[in-house]
Parts: sequence; structure tokens; C-alpha cells
Amino acid sequence: MPFAPSPEPDVAGAHAATDIVGRVPELARIDRFLDDASPGVLVLEGAAGVGKTTLLLEAIERASARKWTVLRSRPAEVEHSFVFAGLRDLLRDIAVDARDRLPEVQRQALAVALAEDEPGPTNEAGVVGVAVLGLLEALAAERPLVVAIDDLQWLDEATGAAVVYAFRRLAEPARLLVACRGVAGGPLPFALQQALDRRSLARCEIGPLSEGAVRRLLRLRLGLDLSRRELHAVYEACAGNPFFALELGRSGLELDESGKVLLPRSLQDVVSERLAALPASTRAALVSVAALADPSEDVLARVGMRSELGPAFEADVLEVENGRLRFTHPLFRSAVWSSVGEERRRTTHRALADAVEGVEARAVHLAAAARSPNAEVADALEEAATHARRRGAPAAAADLLDRARAVAPPAELRRWARLAEAAALAHAEAGHFDTVQQLVDEAQERLPAGRERAAILVAAAEMRPGLDDLLRQAVTEAGDTSVGARARIGLIIQIALAGHWGEAVERAGEAVGFARRLGDRALLGVCLTWLGGLENLDSRLDGDSHVVEALAIERELGRLPTSVYESPQMWQAGALMWNGDLSGARALLSDRLSVASERGDDMSAFQTKRLLIELELHSGNWQAAREIGQVALDEAELLGYPYGRPIVLGGLAAVDACEGHLERARALGTEAATSLTTFGDRLWSTYALAALLLTEVCAGNAEAALAHAAAIDERFDEGRECWWSYHQGDALEALVLAGRNEEALARAGTLRRAGDERGLPRFLAWAERGEGLALAAQGELAAAEAAFERALEHHGRDPIALERARTMLAHGHVLRRLRHRHAARAQLGGALAELERLGARHFARVARLELQHVGGRAPAGEHELTKAEDRVARLVASGLSNKEVAAELFLAVSTVEAALTRIYRKLGVRSRSQLAAALADRSAVV
Repeated sequence: MPFAPSPEPDVAGAHAATDIVGRVPELARIDRFLDDASPGVLVLEGAAGVGKTTLLLEAIERASARKWTVLRSRPAEVEHSFVFAGLRDLLRDIAVDARDRLPEVQRQALAVALAEDEPGPTNEAGVVGVAVLGLLEALAAERPLVVAIDDLQWLDEATGAAVVYAFRRLAEPARLLVACRGVAGGPLPFALQQALDRRSLARCEIGPLSEGAVRRLLRLRLGLDLSRRELHAVYEACAGNPFFALELGRSGLELDESGKVLLPRSLQDVVSERLAALPASTRAALVSVAALADPSEDVLARVGMRSELGPAFEADVLEVENGRLRFTHPLFRSAVWSSVGEERRRTTHRALADAVEGVEARAVHLAAAARSPNAEVADALEEAATHARRRGAPAAAADLLDRARAVAPPAELRRWARLAEAAALAHAEAGHFDTVQQLVDEAQERLPAGRERAAILVAAAEMRPGLDDLLRQAVTEAGDTSVGARARIGLIIQIALAGHWGEAVERAGEAVGFARRLGDRALLGVCLTWLGGLENLDSRLDGDSHVVEALAIERELGRLPTSVYESPQMWQAGALMWNGDLSGARALLSDRLSVASERGDDMSAFQTKRLLIELELHSGNWQAAREIGQVALDEAELLGYPYGRPIVLGGLAAVDACEGHLERARALGTEAATSLTTFGDRLWSTYALAALLLTEVCAGNAEAALAHAAAIDERFDEGRECWWSYHQGDALEALVLAGRNEEALARAGTLRRAGDERGLPRFLAWAERGEGLALAAQGELAAAEAAFERALEHHGRDPIALERARTMLAHGHVLRRLRHRHAARAQLGGALAELERLGARHFARVARLELQHVGGRAPAGEHELTKAEDRVARLVASGLSNKEVAAELFLAVSTVEAALTRIYRKLGVRSRSQLAAALADRSAVV
């Protein structure tokens, strides 16, 4: 018979508030969740049969009554292994036009994930998550959205990853409501607690009903009016579990010879007794239903079971929900499956393997049917894994490959090696780095030296230092193969992170030659990218040409086999930034971030944000740099990427140092430098040390500053100035601060030659400023003035506003000492205005003190208040009205209003409360 809808199940399916007993606090919690102005996540957790589904369905009803959009999924235990089974459930009712608004790459990825289209050669894992994010944002923008997932513990990993990815980034008002079986407060699937903590995640334990509530439930649902003795016996047996109580009531209460109630041993016994009342043919058909992730009419018809299911509908064991056949409660599925032996299960899976559609479903059933190692089943699982990976589900692919390795004939080492390599790559893509390491360890034991073992070792080469020995081994074992090329690239990265720039360039050159001999254009493009990038890191002049060649190959092929972060455009953006073209670098980095986000390439997005922190720092957009840094810190934690945290902290320390928050800068910089040194890093630690150097220069701690400068210099060849570093000006100032003026003059000469060689105006400006500082310290004020003027000319061709303002400050100091009061006042006033605009509190304080020493009336800068404006501002900030201020100062009210308009503009505030805070902050700095 065709599937027919059945009445809603008793507890698991009931959702009318009048049918829910004993759950007043839980229902109130659901209402607060729905009405809260801050969207978040609510987890309903508890034991099987306790009523989680009932409450979840009631929440759905209440959201629907509010005219909200509701997306719903109710995964079954058997679906856990099937790729994107839950996603098909969630998106079943979404209008086609909503998906049509997505970018093509996301629309295609979603179609492949939902098995509506065949996968192409690649379909990156993260793209599906980005597509889900886009859909949810579009729906939530129209009206409030609730995504409800029952039995979260059985949701397939691919869907779980996509949902978590989307929800941790959603800006629109959307809520996630899940029911999950387990111990209250225990770990949640998909690291939900850690991933979504920022979205006000709350957990609501669904405990047992009271004895009185059980009595009302039995009376309401079954019309039973038990005696106190009978009720007490039932309550003791069901322990307050409403599903168990109803099943006991349905089964009929029996009394022994003494009149006591006879009770079954367990809930499982009650469920089994209910199933036992069904015809044998129906019970047999239910076994097939229990084994299927999507028990459609067609599949059941192919195994001859469709017509046997009628009694199961009549007994409320089965139901049809949204066109899908399912058990009314998961315990029925468990009872059906546990009622048959292992041999019967294998037979069922073997029959279903020939009946289901899709390579993944067939492979899962074949694996479940296998009695012993079986090459045919291993092949099917391997094919299914390839299919899953192309659908953008690396975690599912990794699971299928693990199963394939388990069922493969143990003597076939080549097959094991091939499967282990694919599994290592899939696990790495899914972020399961611990599993990758386990595979590496197993490969070291099981496989002889050679290409097969090297391929597995290469998969462990994630973006962190300390793996160079592993990669050197892989290079040796892989030889002149494509795996050998991948190993070489991994080794190059390891060497670079350890700060051995010269060796890294040499190895990259060898890799380029190797790729040319292989005739592999894509591989050549990747090797050229790293050669050019590493030549830039080694401050060589020919790096850009190799990056340009890599870009040409990328245009020729459409794409290189590398992540967004490791693409030639990223090195091109770095070169633009280091050459002073900040707007060009920002445009390219923003594009790369957009591409990474569209593809769901979280690691590339993170690394791109780290470069954006540096760029906004140099641009003077310090608040933007701080905001990007905070987001990147969260993403490093979500990625499980401990190396990422200190990388970001180094950037945040630099922001704090520029803003004058010296204690915080010192703490963050120290943590970053210490952690990165522990990792063996000599690349990103340079930035952390540079932040500490600036901090100590501002604090006047010459020896501490020089120690940090020396630690940076150790990372580069002696006598060579690194063009991508920004510490040189501070290192020169530290030498002068320590009284080592001759060393400062020599270092300035070296920096000047490097600036001429590379055409870098910031090097030339720093060299002249450093020379001016040293000459001024020696009393050669006229020569120092000339050096500062030359420095300011070079600053005119460089976009770093803070450095120009610092040079103006030093120039103004010398002009004051030369008694050129008018010129000193103008220079210092201009410096102060720029420093206040930037928010450089420390240097602004120094500029104010210098202006006080000049004497006379200092001209008001663009962002500086006149004395009259300052008086008005302070009276307004004290709480006086405009009329009261006018009376206090003997001015017209219109004059006060006009002055207040100028004050607001200069200080960048919009209200009286903001004005009071701004004045308090200025006072604290002075």
C-alpha cells in the first residue's frame, strides 16, 4: 500500500500545548528563547523518551504562530553515515528562487550536495557551508528564522559542519533550536558549545515528569484513572519518562496473584512487546525500514516490503512526515534492529545494496553486509569517498575511507597505502589533524620507504612549523614524482617559517626546476609562487618576476592547485603593501578574502585577515585593525589552530603600542613572541617583537628596546635590511635613546643604501630621521634639522601617517631648541593634530608637552580646540545647557551653538555624553 499519514505519535509527536503536561518551566524557557531580542541557540537535552521532541515540536508550532520561517530536520540513527541527509531535510521546503539568488559556485555546490547534480572534479568543502549561510541570511532578512533539528546526535557530519559554519557567522536574526540525547551538560555534537558560544548558547535539561504529571498524562492520553498503588508502581517503573509511561499504560496493567502490578523489566521490553503484536510480515518489513536512511516506496518495493507496512501505521509505529517514512519514535527503530541477529542484518544490508540509488548509500550497505575483508567492498567505499569529497563533504569521505581501510584485505599494502593517503588528505581537509598524525604514525610502521609512505607524510604538512624532519623524509622517499614536488613545497614552507630565508629560496629554485622537468604547468605555477614569495621574504629584487609568471600560468589554467592564501595574488598583495601601495594591497586582499569566504576556505580567510591587520595598522585605521584581529582570534580557536592565536596577538600588540596602551601591548606582545618561539617560528614572531620594540621605545626603556631589536636582527642576514619589516625606524630611535649615536648613524647609512636599492621611501625617511635624532643628541642641531627636512620629503611619498607625524614631532623639537619658535609651533601643532586624529595617545602627549615648552599661543590644529572652544566644551560636558553656558561666558546662545558644532566636528563626537568621555580621555592622556 502507498504510504499514508498516520495520527501524531503520543509523546514524541504531540505538539499542542493542551496535550503537554508537567512542562511549564520548559515551555516558558522556549517562549523566552523565541522572544529574546538577541537571537541564539537553545539545546533541549535529556534521555530517550523524556519528551524532547514533544517540546521541540511545540516550539515549532509557536514559531509558526508568530509567522516565522521554520526549517526542520529529524535525522534518524541510520542517517548518520549518509552525506548531507540532514541538509536535504532542512532545505526541503525552501523556494527555488531563494537558491537562485546565490552565486553560481554556491548554487552549484548546493545542488551537488543535495544530489541534484553530479559532482565535478572539485567541490570544496566549505562552499556548501557558505551556501547554507547565504540561504539562511536571505530567509532571515525577510522574517525571523528558526532552524530546528531533532536528535542532533544523529545528524550527519557534513550537514552538522555546514549548519555550525553558517550559524557562527549569521548576522541576521536567526535561531537554532536542537534536541539532543545525552547527559545534561555533557559534550555536544559538532563542538556546538565551543563553536556557537558567541551566539548566546543556552542548554535546557528535560528531566523526568513528576508523579502527578504522569497521572495527568495517562488520564489525558489513554483515559486511564489509576489507583494510587498502580500509579506509584508505574511511576517507579518508568522513572518519570513519559514515553515509557504511555507504553506501559497501552500494554495493559497486569496483577500477580497477590494483586501487585506486574511490570516489564525495561522500556525496551515495553517497546518490543508492542512490536511483537504486529504481523510477522510487518516486522520483517520494518527491519528494512530500520536499515534505510531514506526508506522510500521505490526502494522498499524493490525488496518486496512495501505492502506489508499497513499494520505499523495503524499501530502508530510508523508515520509519514513531509513525504518521508519514519518511525514515530527512535526507540521503535532501535527495538526493530536489535530484535534480529547479525546474520539477518547482513542479509538485509546486502539486499538493500542492490536496491538503493547512489554510490555512497550502496557502499555503506555493502560494508555493513561484509563478513570478512573484501576487496570489492573496499573499492565501493573508495569510490563513494571520492564522490563524497567531490560533493564537498571531506569528513564523510574520511569516514568512508576509514571503513575501506578496515575492510580491505590486510595483505594488500598498496591498497592500504592508497586508502591511507586519501584518508589523510580528507581528514586534513576536514580539520582532523590528530587523525592525520595517527595515519602518519601507522604509515611509518606499516609501509616501507617510498612514494606511498611519503604521500601520507605530506598530508601532515599543515600551516605550522616544526615538521621539517617529516618533510625532509618525504622528499627523500618520494623522489622525482608529483608527491616529491608536494613534499618539496611543504619543506620550503617549513624552512621559511623557521626563518632560514636563504635555504628556503634555494629549495624553491630547485622545486621550480623540478616542476619544469616534469612538465607539470600547475605544479610549476605553485613552485614559482613560493619562489617569488620567498625571494621577497629574503629581500631580493627578483621575486616579483616569478610571482608574475605564476599569475600568467594561473590565468592560463584557470586555477592553481593551492589554497587561496598560498595563491600568487596573496604574494602580489604583500609586495604592494611592502612597496607602500596600501590601497592596491587592500583591494587585492579584500578580493582574496571574498574568494576564500565564498569557497569556505577558513584557513585562507584567517591568514588573509592577518595581513589585513598589518595593512590597516600602516594605514592608520587602528580600530579596523583591532576589529579584524578580534574576529581572527575567534576563527583561530574555531579552526583548532593554536598557531594562529599568537600570530594575531602580535598584530593586536602593535595596534595597542601605536595607540599608547603600553601595558596591554607589552602583555600581548610577550605572549605572542613567547608562544611563537615555542613553535619554532621566526617569521610571524618578527611582528610581535617589533610591537614590543615600539612599546619600549615609547616607555623610554632603551635596553629592553634594543634587546627586541637584536632579536629581530638575528632573523636576517647581518647587514641586510628586510624590506617587509617595519621595525627599522624604532631600532634607530632605540640606539639614540641608549646613547649609542655612532651605531645609529652607521645603521642609518645601511638603511639609506637599502632604501635606494629597493626604491623604498619609508627606509629613506627612517634613515634620515634616525640620523637627525643621533645628530640632535650630539648637539649638531643644524645638521639634524636638515636631516629631518629630507626625511619629511621622503615621507611625502609614503602612506604611513604615524611615521610622518613622529618625524614632524622630532623636527619640531629641534626647531624649538634652535629657538625657531614660530616654525616649531607650526610643526608641533601639525604633528599634534595628526597624532590626535590617529589616536596615538603617547606621541600626542609628547607633542603637547613640546608645545608647552615653545611658549606663546599655539595655533589650533584641525582637530585641536581653541581656548574659547575648550571652555565651552568643558561647561557643556559638566551638564550645563547651551543657555546656561551662554550666560556663564557672556555669549549669545547662537554663538555657543556654533562653537559646539565645531567642537563636535573636531573631536568626532555626536552627543554631550560622547563629548564628556572624549574630554576625560584627553585629560587622562595629558
